Amino acid sequence: GPILSPNEMDPFCNLAAGSLKMIPWRQGFLGFQNGIFWNPERNESCSAILFLHSLDGIKFERISDLPILGPTGKGWKASHIYACDVRYSEAEKVLIMYFNARNKPHWTVGKEAIGLFVGKV
Repeated sequence: GPILSPNEMDPFCNLAAGSLKMIPWRQGFLGFQNGIFWNPERNESCSAILFLHSLDGIKFERISDLPILGPTGKGWKASHIYACDVRYSEAEKVLIMYFNARNKPHWTVGKEAIGLFVGKV
């Protein structure tokens, strides 16, 4: 079966599982899943980056109930946060994530941008 799949009861992954990026972390992995979901308040799809952990690279548990990085509802990352690439800087002790973001869903006229997220673990 699939490692990750959509779940209609999951508010951040009810349309599609999206993609998964992993980095080695201690005795396992940190995962960054691009969950795709329906936003009933805005009546459109959105996407966010979900923060996961795995000991074996196959079974993942979400670290936080909320996305590590999600749409803001306005501005350059209003609608979709996706397509991330992640590295861990041992020297700085921080995660460095580049990500795509959109101000409107892909099927409408909108702008796409690249963002940078830096966070301590």
